[in-house]
Amino acid sequence: MIRTMKKEVLIGTFFLILSNNPLFAAGTVSLEHNIGVNSVGQEKNYSQSYADLSITDKKEILRWDGVVDFSARAYTSNDQGAIFSLSEAYITKTQGRTSYSVGRKILPWNPNEKTWGLNELNGQRAFNLTETNQEGISGLHFVRQASYSKLHIFASFLHIPQLNPTFTTDKGIIKGKNEWANLPPTRVRFQDNDVPVYYKVIFPEISEIILQPSAGIYNSWESSDNTFYGYATFKPENSIRINATGYYEQFEEERALVTAKPFVNHHVVTGLGWKNEGERVSYGVNVERISPLNGKDDSFVFESLKIEPIYRDETFVTSQLSWNTDRFNVELAHIYLAEGNDVISNAFAKKPRWRNAVGLGTSYSFTDNFNVNVNVKRDLELSDVVIKSQLNYKLSKHTLVSSGVQLIEAPDENSFWAPYRVNDSVFSRISFLY
Repeated sequence: MIRTMKKEVLIGTFFLILSNNPLFAAGTVSLEHNIGVNSVGQEKNYSQSYADLSITDKKEILRWDGVVDFSARAYTSNDQGAIFSLSEAYITKTQGRTSYSVGRKILPWNPNEKTWGLNELNGQRAFNLTETNQEGISGLHFVRQASYSKLHIFASFLHIPQLNPTFTTDKGIIKGKNEWANLPPTRVRFQDNDVPVYYKVIFPEISEIILQPSAGIYNSWESSDNTFYGYATFKPENSIRINATGYYEQFEEERALVTAKPFVNHHVVTGLGWKNEGERVSYGVNVERISPLNGKDDSFVFESLKIEPIYRDETFVTSQLSWNTDRFNVELAHIYLAEGNDVISNAFAKKPRWRNAVGLGTSYSFTDNFNVNVNVKRDLELSDVVIKSQLNYKLSKHTLVSSGVQLIEAPDENSFWAPYRVNDSVFSRISFLY
């Protein structure tokens, strides 16, 4: 315990020194500890303590405005190491009603995407799957604002996929970097016996991952407080797809050998929506369709066992209503999976987070230094429930303490949230703001 605490303090000190670099203007260094409330979850042996670094900055660079939003998390466990996320990093120049941007930038096209973690237009930071932090799209961005319309076009040949939650392999065993990694089966049933599964991951060349084309267009029409908009993109999926093959052998022990290779698949995302943004109240509806291409990796050779990705079209209908005051904010939301609502048991398959769900998010500031926020989502079809609440108190200009609870209920084994129902926890955090 003492050794773990020392390591946590050392990591926090390193992040604090890094954050004081004059290159960075604003950010947060945090130390957090979680207490799992499910004893089953302790079998994963993931670290319950970690240090976070967040850097957000805006600077003028050669008459261009530069923006960066970077996050890192270092765990006290030697096995877990650190994870990283670059949400945005771009330079932009504005001339009248036209702006040009180069770099990684979040697309604000679907106002409801962040609430439900759809992960189709933008990627997710995914340090924790209950959070809503996003990762943008890398490329060239052109935005033209007219009197009653807005045009946004992007294009790129550089793709940076979502990296979290990630995993590593060690002597045929796949290990998650944190408790949010949904690992494939470690044992399979063969001839009435449970045999262990050993994995070999063939990592593709970096160029096969990052040199991928993408393009998209967004157009909106504005009238008073109302905005009607539509968009279409052709881009790589934010998460990596996996081909896998395997066979059974009797060597020193009976075992199944599985070889897996990640690859990038493209999809087409189209959407239509309407929103009304008033001074206090805003609401809107969005319909988004995701059509994945049936990707192939001709370099991968299948053995007797063949596990390929499953491709299916999905259509999400989302709606949202929010009310904001000086101290109190409340948001009501709904999501409905109108297409692609079939059950898939493939270990490497992509599963929708929500099928027919309602959400409530609220925050209240008791004082300028003390606030509380609560977020509850419930799937009406699968009875999934995700709850996250947090209390924040600002001790001083540069110090913030927080405490909260995270609860996940997923009674259906085919639910996206089923692997994470052991992640219920109570957490405490101290943050240093600079």
